[in-house]
Amino acid sequence: MSRIPERVELREVETVMRRIGFRRIRTTGLHLVFYHPDTHATVILPRTRYLGLAHLSQIRRIVDESGTLLKEEFDELLGEEIARGFDEQ
Repeated sequence: MSRIPERVELREVETVMRRIGFRRIRTTGLHLVFYHPDTHATVILPRTRYLGLAHLSQIRRIVDESGTLLKEEFDELLGEEIARGFDEQ
């Protein structure tokens, strides 16, 4: 996970989550809930602009353990999304 910065914008993580098949469940309150219909994996994230390493580690573990995607593949997709964000600036 060395290529991933210490904090990442939530919108970048959400884009990756959608690309790998997660759907955002409609919720109210302080958290966002993502659900993968094939693997039944659920990821709950705070509604904040940035996510830190603890949240990224949690997402990586859930995605990997559910069989949705390998940790390394998630890192690669997130790295691409971060790079795309820098290109647009």
